Amino acid sequence: MTSITQIPMMLLLCFLGSFCGLIGGVLLLWRESWARKLSHFFISFAVGALLGSALFDLIPEAAGLSKYAFLYVLVGIVVFSITERALVWHHHHHNHDREHHLKKPPAHYIPLLMIGDTIHNFIDGVIIAATYLFSAPLGFITTLAVFLHEMPQEIGDFSIMLHARYPKNKIFWYNFCSASATFVGAFAVFFSSYLLQAKLYPLLGFAAGGFIYIATADLMPELKHEATGLKEIVMQTSIMILGIAVMVVLSAYFGV
Repeated sequence: MTSITQIPMMLLLCFLGSFCGLIGGVLLLWRESWARKLSHFFISFAVGALLGSALFDLIPEAAGLSKYAFLYVLVGIVVFSITERALVWHHHHHNHDREHHLKKPPAHYIPLLMIGDTIHNFIDGVIIAATYLFSAPLGFITTLAVFLHEMPQEIGDFSIMLHARYPKNKIFWYNFCSASATFVGAFAVFFSSYLLQAKLYPLLGFAAGGFIYIATADLMPELKHEATGLKEIVMQTSIMILGIAVMVVLSAYFGV
């Protein structure tokens, strides 16, 4: 049963999952070369972590609670796909940097970017809260997966806004405000569950579908752009497997 006492930990997880992801963007403002190298690492690791979390944690939990679990997974994939297409929401990495290398992004592009990221952060809050309220260990694992894909995303977002010649203080402030939507999403789930005593297991499948979509349709194509030879492919694959292994170990350790 949902309890008010769960709010502080839920807020802490939202902070760790979303606001700590801003570290990637701040690092870009401070040391661009470091941020680029870390971005390559985090994209590969995030793919493994997202897939590991979805396939070894979220889907098994959802399947044990409902025969419609895979329908919820499919709904998650479709909703994330529609959201991305409707709002031009992408995890902006180096392919976008190359796209805008020769000219400044159109005036409407940055507002669309911020709208898309705000909705994305809202959904992250929904996912974190839903998994935590269902199971604290599952919430911790989900938060880690969210953080890992937020880091490279923020590096890309900050990079695009820098290229658009936005002042650094405005870049940080806009992304900070966007990240705050994570708390709105979390509270929406919490109060829905608290007031209605609603079942949360459909959101477990939804979260799994979202993670699968982000990993396969968003991040993996980025890895293909970055892999220019056998060495890069082996490194990416190894780090991806490491990400999966970390999630499997955490799942076993926490007994999820």
